[in-house]
Amino acid sequence: MGASSAETGAGVLGCAAAPIPAFPRERGKEQNPGAEDISIGRLYDYASRALFADRADAGKVMALAAFGTPIADSWVELTEDAAKIRQEAITALTQDAHKYAREDLAASVQKAVEQVVLFRARQARALTGSRKLCVAGGVFLNCVANHLLVRSGLFDEVFCPSAPGDDGIAIGAALHGSLPATRRHPAPATPYLGTPTDDRDIEKIARDFGFNATALPDAQKISAACDLLRREGVIFWHMGRSEFGPRALGHRSVLANPFIPGIRDRINFLIKHREPFRPVAPLVLASHMEKYFGCPPSHLTDLMLESVPVLPAHREILAECLHIDGSARVQTVSPATCGPLANLLQAFGQLSGHPILINTSLNGKDSPICETPADTLNLLNEAPIHSAFIGRYLITKHEPPSIH
Repeated sequence: MGASSAETGAGVLGCAAAPIPAFPRERGKEQNPGAEDISIGRLYDYASRALFADRADAGKVMALAAFGTPIADSWVELTEDAAKIRQEAITALTQDAHKYAREDLAASVQKAVEQVVLFRARQARALTGSRKLCVAGGVFLNCVANHLLVRSGLFDEVFCPSAPGDDGIAIGAALHGSLPATRRHPAPATPYLGTPTDDRDIEKIARDFGFNATALPDAQKISAACDLLRREGVIFWHMGRSEFGPRALGHRSVLANPFIPGIRDRINFLIKHREPFRPVAPLVLASHMEKYFGCPPSHLTDLMLESVPVLPAHREILAECLHIDGSARVQTVSPATCGPLANLLQAFGQLSGHPILINTSLNGKDSPICETPADTLNLLNEAPIHSAFIGRYLITKHEPPSIH
């Protein structure tokens, strides 16, 4: 719903993904709540459980939706001041799920999310008159719906934290408590709030794994990374403080050369061990965003929270970054927001002609994103990857396997 902020003049929009309660059992059967009890976030939870048996798989639902066609005109009933999920949506995702293709159910849920997000955004604009919007809630990890919101023309600015779900509550609570006590506005928002990269013991840890560790000056480190991306295709990149939130934003990342055919499948199969329909994200210098994607960078593209269409002229060369619908969940990078990564993109652009890399999170299947250098070296030990950059160091295996 919409509300005004006395200090910022911004509209506020929240679409929470409330926990699914344990349904009461009656005569051995689960009972489903009525549609009037279902938020749009909870609808996505139902879809995650119906399609992948795990409510934590909302991201998979979003990716799969691009392959399907909605099974109904709308699963949402909109009135002047309310949005209600229709009962047919709950039925389709529970007892009737077996009747439909998974991708069509996913497309139906995605369409409902987009309808509700835009409906609530229009409400917020009407209630506040503001052209600035703050959004929060796990629903706003849905980068496809976010694109419609940002490009709707309703607002000049849309702000979302890097952790819009329940994990972000800690930061919000801290800010709420600190403002009255300090009477100071907080520092500009940054996603890099986690553990700093401590490479003081990296040589010893690398030896324990049987790896080589070489300290490099910054310029030589960037040059070595470009050369390895050209020859091997994939590197691990562990720099600075870790990201707060579910997106790897260039501090704990698997980086890859997008111009090697089949590189996405190799990442999905050999490192991530996940479904082939899962897309990977392109990193691009913010100054080149419009060249490849036809729209300016936004706060949300800085956080990999917006999916945008790739211009037709560049779809062939960026095929490994594209989803099935021609879109990409892009992350824009600038020297001010992520200096080392921006330097790498600039150097790789000089080498390849395009300042673009593939980025996905630095973790294996069903594992959290690597936090410490030891975590990253453990993943390097398990994966068919030759090299990792950690702080000042290049870590390499003695016997480099090729992923080609």
